[in-house]
Amino acid sequence: MQQIMATVVGVVLSGIGFLLARWIRRDGFTDTINRRLKVLALHQRMKTANIDLNELRELEKALGKTAIDVQPAQTHEKSSTSA
Repeated sequence: MQQIMATVVGVVLSGIGFLLARWIRRDGFTDTINRRLKVLALHQRMKTANIDLNELRELEKALGKTAIDVQPAQTHEKSSTSA
C-alpha cells in the first residue's frame, strides 16, 4: 500500500514540477500557436510570391554558401586588425 501511495505522490510531484518549469520558462500554449501562425504567414507569402519548396531550398543553399564564404574573410580581418 505504501508503494502505491509513494508512486502516486511521485507522479503528482513530477507533474507539478513539469508545469512549474514551463511556467518559469514562460513556455505556454500561446508560444506554440504564435510559432504556427508565423509559419502559416510565411507559407501564404511564399504562395503569393509563387515560391515553391524547391526554390526555397535553393535559396537556403545559396545563403549557406554565402555565409561560409564570408565567415573566413571575417576571421582573417579580425586577425589582421588585432596585429
